[in-house]
Amino acid sequence: MGNGKQALTLVAHVLRAGGVGTVLVPRYRCETMVLPFALEGMRVSPVDVGTDLLADPRALREALAREPGAAVLHCETYGNRGGRGLASALGAARRRGSAVVLDATHSVVDRLVGAGGAPGPPRGAAAGRGGSEPGDRAPGWDAVVASARKLLPVPDGAWLTWPDASPLAAGLARAVATLPERRPADELVTALGVELGRALESMRASRGRRREELRLEVCRIAARHEDAIEAALTPAPASARAVALLEGLRPGVLRPRARAARSLRTRLDARLRACGLRVVNPGSAGCVALGAASPAGGGAPDLRAVRALDAVEEALARAGRWGPVSWSDPDGGARAWPSVVTVPTDEPGRVEELVDVVGAALDGD
Repeated sequence: MGNGKQALTLVAHVLRAGGVGTVLVPRYRCETMVLPFALEGMRVSPVDVGTDLLADPRALREALAREPGAAVLHCETYGNRGGRGLASALGAARRRGSAVVLDATHSVVDRLVGAGGAPGPPRGAAAGRGGSEPGDRAPGWDAVVASARKLLPVPDGAWLTWPDASPLAAGLARAVATLPERRPADELVTALGVELGRALESMRASRGRRREELRLEVCRIAARHEDAIEAALTPAPASARAVALLEGLRPGVLRPRARAARSLRTRLDARLRACGLRVVNPGSAGCVALGAASPAGGGAPDLRAVRALDAVEEALARAGRWGPVSWSDPDGGARAWPSVVTVPTDEPGRVEELVDVVGAALDGD
């Protein structure tokens, strides 16, 4: 598929055509992830999340009791998988007739290298049937979506796969088989994605004033790229360039990212704890997500932790080392929203630089 939103658009269309009117989503989420369902006229119902920022199992069960037959959109946020309680709740939902859709965008690196031991999109498949779903284990999924460009060096593209036994299988197969040709809007997304990749490479190879000039240029191209993706709503195939890059991707190329993530977590651990911070995703290779540690007895995070996160985010931006994910509060502060900053792992050879940048921000230098 051209991008993750387009893949979710197909899923939402098939769900709505099957009479499903509500989708349960984690309260902590990317709004882009839920927009396709809202555009199909479905009611989007948020479910409270736990400390791992995944749907809380008890809250999910209660939501399903109120909304029997609602679809469930489960996101492996920052690569987190969830425990037995969540797996049990998702499995129960599926057994009782709810379609369970997995957004594996944040865990795609873990899946490709096997770090997460999870089922996932088959390597090299741009869209299609997931047949055997290698490594599948409870709860199982009726469809799996994973955007490729968030964590991988491709200009566009997303996986969409499903098992033959899924109640969505026939509808998704028809939708994929009748995808229209790529439009100018899709080609613009790819062109800007390629331009962005080249600008990033140039910036990373530069120093001093030239690096700062290129950093600002990267910001401008990235904004145009996001705008182009927002405009390319109609589902279409991924570009030939993205398909070729994904087909040529080898797990060995990605394994150093797992080592980089472990190194970052280990070397920053003491300073994170001193600032009231924690690693939100301790097992993922896709990025290192930092959040405020939960205060004893609950309540709002310590002001020191909030300031430390702001300092880390600003330091990474100044260094041109943006994390791959940043989500704003869709409710405008009506309820507490988890503040998370992600540290990239896509350049394992520059772990020292990242440790210096993040460490200096935490130390207040």
